[in-house]
Amino acid sequence: MMKRFFLFISFCIVSYSLAYPQTVQYTQIFDKAIKTLEIKVDGYDFSNPVIALNSPDVLKISFDELSFDFKNYSYKIEHCNADWTLSNISEFDYINGINLNDIIDYRQSINTTFDYTHYVFYIPNENIRPTISGNYIISVFDNNNPNHIFFKVRLSVVDEKTNITGVVKANTDLGIKTKYQQIDFDVITRDYQVQDPFSEIKVYIRQNGRIDNEVTDIKPTYLMGNKLSYSNNRATIFEGGNEYRSLEISNIRILDDNVKDIIYANPYYHVEMFGDVPRNKKAYSDIYDVNGKYVINLQNNHYDKELEADYMFVHFVLPMDPPFFNGNIYLAGGFNFQMLNEQSRMQYMNDSKSYEQTLILKQGGYNYQYLFVPKGSVKGSSEPIEGSYWETENEYEIFIYHRPPGCRYDKLIGYKILNSR
Repeated sequence: MMKRFFLFISFCIVSYSLAYPQTVQYTQIFDKAIKTLEIKVDGYDFSNPVIALNSPDVLKISFDELSFDFKNYSYKIEHCNADWTLSNISEFDYINGINLNDIIDYRQSINTTFDYTHYVFYIPNENIRPTISGNYIISVFDNNNPNHIFFKVRLSVVDEKTNITGVVKANTDLGIKTKYQQIDFDVITRDYQVQDPFSEIKVYIRQNGRIDNEVTDIKPTYLMGNKLSYSNNRATIFEGGNEYRSLEISNIRILDDNVKDIIYANPYYHVEMFGDVPRNKKAYSDIYDVNGKYVINLQNNHYDKELEADYMFVHFVLPMDPPFFNGNIYLAGGFNFQMLNEQSRMQYMNDSKSYEQTLILKQGGYNYQYLFVPKGSVKGSSEPIEGSYWETENEYEIFIYHRPPGCRYDKLIGYKILNSR
């Protein structure tokens, strides 16, 4: 355990270098002291960072910084195109208010082994409000040094101009009830004007918040009046995958089924996991999950779970002999924004014949899975380790963007969540 601990500490001091193009904006952390970055509709633990334009809904952005030293954080918001590159419009075109605000809501942790300060802010608020639909990126930085960005976070604002109906099918163009799921859907534009749907409309489909296998740039199969139909399109076929694995560490005295032990090795807690077993050759098992999301929780807390929940070193282990020589294994879930990069890559240990990774996680309940990425690819597959099954319950988000002739940005005119059952 201590060997893995020191390997992890050595790894942490390396600066964050992501494998994704930097022109595209992602939810990502650039400072290792920032932990548990969350963005969700206020009051809804498992919601996605999407709100309706001019609605009463508010997005809550929260994070911890691993110290008791108050930091002067500020934030700004920028509009993005459908592909999450920055829009070529002025901030006066997309916000009402001042686009430079301080984060002033903060509190310190209570009786934890890790000292941390918990910060919270909301969008929209009395100082700033988005005025148009589309994608947005929020950058949080040192207000004394705007070039020092601590993290970025994505959100979307939808102005519903369409109705979206659809189904997730097990009968796909690649087989019937095999390992795939296919998305068929219709977009009803009602009285909203679209001159050329093939050039003006952009569709994005995301499975469980993942971006590595996101579907983009699909065209309608056929048009009928004000209905755009997207059916029997091979581009909308996804691996069914498997239900996410779960980890519960909200109580240090009651161990989850896959936790061997929680020990205190001064000055911090360590969660020793049993080795995870590959599931690719097993029959499908209907296990409840929350599609990769997580929730901070502390059983029997007396005051506030956000301040009393402690951080722990969690040691993930995936026995594998021999290892994969044609690709890498990544640990994916909402806790790391489903990013498949160096921070989520499992390290193979020859002495233990296993893939291992250690993360600092706040107490709560987590979903995670192992994805295999072949060399030369950025797209993960669940099949080599988790298996892939048509029965798996998945969440699919459909985003409909429109850029009319002469418009300089992509409007988000439709948003729908489909579940595979």
